[in-house]
Amino acid sequence: MAKVIYVVANVKNAGKTTIVRHLIKQFDSICVTSIGFDGEETDTITGSPKPLVELKKGDFVLTCERFLDGSHFAIIEAIDENPLAGTVFLAQSLLPTAVMIAGATPKSIEITSAKDCFETLVVDGALDRLVHAGFIENAHIIFVIGSQQTQAQLQRSIERVLGAFKIPLAPEHVRKKFKDCDGVCGLKTNGLLEKLSPSLLNNVISNQERYEWIFVSGVLLEETVRRYRHVKFCLSNPFSFFGNPLKFDNIYTVKRLNLDRICMNLFDRPWLEKETTRIVKSFGYDPLDILSINSQEG
Repeated sequence: MAKVIYVVANVKNAGKTTIVRHLIKQFDSICVTSIGFDGEETDTITGSPKPLVELKKGDFVLTCERFLDGSHFAIIEAIDENPLAGTVFLAQSLLPTAVMIAGATPKSIEITSAKDCFETLVVDGALDRLVHAGFIENAHIIFVIGSQQTQAQLQRSIERVLGAFKIPLAPEHVRKKFKDCDGVCGLKTNGLLEKLSPSLLNNVISNQERYEWIFVSGVLLEETVRRYRHVKFCLSNPFSFFGNPLKFDNIYTVKRLNLDRICMNLFDRPWLEKETTRIVKSFGYDPLDILSINSQEG
């Protein structure tokens, strides 16, 4: 199974594609994809220039059919259907070429990561789809911090992302019970498991006093955890908690993720650098200046 690396950020234009370009040059056996839309010359929303996604000869790509120039790529197979973007294909570059990557679904990423034709799968993560990065067991995350937020928003973004890596694993017997669960399930002290509801977005748990553990496969909000402090919550996806996990001692997860590095891109607001570095270091990490990546790009 390929090593899966998600490149995520707190804002648009933080530098995710710069990191992806660096990884393409760094690895010889690589596939690249995106859950957003990347590789275009200008941003489709802001109109600002964007770095191209440039593949080496022999690199693989997971993208929608309409972005594959037949003279530049060998089509390997159709992987999944994206309702909005069409068929998502795995292809291999026949020569060095630029490519647009878009439309990858969580299912297509999971299927493609199981292929044995490359060693690393790099996913350019869209701004509003951080949760996607938590679907794959043992996924590796590169977090890019950009400055297009207020200081308070920036702090909340950092706390949510970095806090997810600090969520402890649930005990093994609990993880086994929840292994094939979906939606919201309750585990009683006697070991009986019950399906409760499809989601917790309504913040309501019926007869919650009967359960020691509540499993949540979808979104979990701070308000819900605060309301039911005596219940232990177990997340399928560490990134599906919308808040700062370090505020609570009753949140666990069934899945372990790995933080590979943190990059900062704060050059248009340098006064934020000191405070942002302090916040990141409070979680036990040292951020890397994205300029060092740019210099490696040549």
